[in-house]
Amino acid sequence: MLAFQNPWLLWGLLGLALPVLIHLLDRQLHRPLRFPSTRFILRGRLPVQKRRRLRDLLLLLARMALFTFILLALARPEWRPPAPPAGAEGEGTTVYLVDLSGSMSGWNGYEEAVRTVRRLLEEDAAAEVGLVLSADRPVRLIPPVTDRAEVLRVLEANAPRPVASRHDAGFREAFAFLAASEAGPRRLEVISDFSEGDWPPGMLPAPPAGVEVRWRRVGVERSENVGLTAARVVPAGEDRRRVLAEVRNFGTEPATRQLALRAGSIALSREIELAAGATHRAEFVLEAEGAGPARLELSPADAHPDDDRLYFWAGEPAPLQVLGLSAGPASSEALFFLRQAFAARAPGGGPAFVFQIVEGGNLPDLFGVQAIFVTEGGADLPSATWEALDGFVEDGGRLILGPGEAPARLAAHLSGTGRLPVDYRGLQRRTARQARLASPDAIAPDSALARVFAGEAASSLFLVNLHRYARFEPADPDVRVLLRADDGVALLLEAPAGRGSRFLFAFGLGTADSDLPLGPAFLPLVRELAAGDVSDDIGIYSFDTGFDLAELQARLGLADGDAFLFRIDPAEPGVFLAGMQPVEVNFPRSQSPTGFASTEALTAALPGSGAPGGGVRGPTVAGMPPPTPLWHWAALAAVLFFLLEIPLGSAVSKRRPQPAVSETS
Repeated sequence: MLAFQNPWLLWGLLGLALPVLIHLLDRQLHRPLRFPSTRFILRGRLPVQKRRRLRDLLLLLARMALFTFILLALARPEWRPPAPPAGAEGEGTTVYLVDLSGSMSGWNGYEEAVRTVRRLLEEDAAAEVGLVLSADRPVRLIPPVTDRAEVLRVLEANAPRPVASRHDAGFREAFAFLAASEAGPRRLEVISDFSEGDWPPGMLPAPPAGVEVRWRRVGVERSENVGLTAARVVPAGEDRRRVLAEVRNFGTEPATRQLALRAGSIALSREIELAAGATHRAEFVLEAEGAGPARLELSPADAHPDDDRLYFWAGEPAPLQVLGLSAGPASSEALFFLRQAFAARAPGGGPAFVFQIVEGGNLPDLFGVQAIFVTEGGADLPSATWEALDGFVEDGGRLILGPGEAPARLAAHLSGTGRLPVDYRGLQRRTARQARLASPDAIAPDSALARVFAGEAASSLFLVNLHRYARFEPADPDVRVLLRADDGVALLLEAPAGRGSRFLFAFGLGTADSDLPLGPAFLPLVRELAAGDVSDDIGIYSFDTGFDLAELQARLGLADGDAFLFRIDPAEPGVFLAGMQPVEVNFPRSQSPTGFASTEALTAALPGSGAPGGGVRGPTVAGMPPPTPLWHWAALAAVLFFLLEIPLGSAVSKRRPQPAVSETS
């Protein structure tokens, strides 16, 4: 069928009357002739001509055709092949795969999908029709049946889910239905908005041989959508929190919205203006009574309201768990100072900690533990404990070791097992005749410690006096030195492993080895080693709606049958508390963009699309065949008529008679 990309330009065809009017108004004008005398000239009658008589019909038609083809070229005509029937009456099978992901809830996408399927069911001559409703997984399946009313009833009874799409399983179900059908043509109709980012190349399985695939796009009118994309909470002084909200205009037109923040008894709002495609960052400051669950909301709602709300935790994040392994009285002093450091409130904010002392041979469940300190007796830990610590580090934990009373054995153990390869060069002690032994002097410039002890803050660390330390040197290029003494000895080493790290101090964390625990540098040093590069929202768990409860249970370390698993609804956005752990659930932001995936690219990426069509050699893939553009033929015709009009106009001008003059003698 013939269609136009810019059909509104066809109204310009009304202007075809212009060439006719020009020809009607055009008349030959007589030139006056000057004579020296008029006594010998008698009055004559000029030949009468009808001014409004249509003349030069060929030139008129050429000009009208030129105007017509210019308009047709601008209207961008194209030929869209009509969809052939699935087969003869009562033959073949058609399966409809309908997208139920979150993006279909906006821009009337699902309503249009229902109308499209209803129309296709009326036109489809297939004997049987099936239905696959697909979101992040197949939601509802109807094997091919003859009852079309049942297919339509199920489709109308469902609605989009607030989830990101993943249709590979849905395609496999649809292809299985079609593969089981033996008689007549087989076709898969895919009805979706093909939202950008939801259809990655290579996602789809190969269709069975002889199966035709067609793409039907719905919800294409997406001129506007403003959505909340992120919220971040950072400390803003004593008992205050700063909320940074990010809003993006996904549409093609400027937009103005009211942004509101609600947290406890606090309600704040402001107006924001966004250019097309722009991102705006708004800031709110919350007082203490706003700590806890909070919500950002945009108004008025637009055509895609699900991303107009964002739920987040505006209170303190859950504290980081830190363990200290006790090895008897020798480690008690160091563990005492560590307990004091982690119990204190760090100046300028930062994460809170919970410090727990455990026996080295009785490790608890390490789920949710951020860091473990082993200040003494590392070489004597049972092998089962070391295996648990290895798994802890591989999963992202931080293990901080002290040299203990047997640094040589510890170095041999760490090097022999490959956990932290170092060479032991002896033990350095301050003698009674020495005023001082050494002090920290250099921090690795690319380390987190360099940021903590930047500028004047470094002096608090460099003034520490060391009384005893082991001389460790890296035995592997992957082991780096974070802190050196003024005599060049490595005081703190790090060896990455998996997603975590192992650290080794050359001196103990008690007062026998240094005066570090008594000074201001101790607290930021051990807290930085324990926390690492954690974000401000560490301890807050975020999920998209439609998440798997088993995943939540694993991430939070909940036991089977925990009451929280029955209180939370994966389809419901909000902020929920699992004990002390805040859980944020929000509509997936991947469903906000207004762009589209290319159905031509999907056709090309569908496995088997390059094989010869039909038969057993490969599937026939019709990605709703691209229309054939015709505008260039209209443009060529316009050029030809323009070239024709030039000589015609010139010839007509030459054929016109000269002005008549009557003479008498």
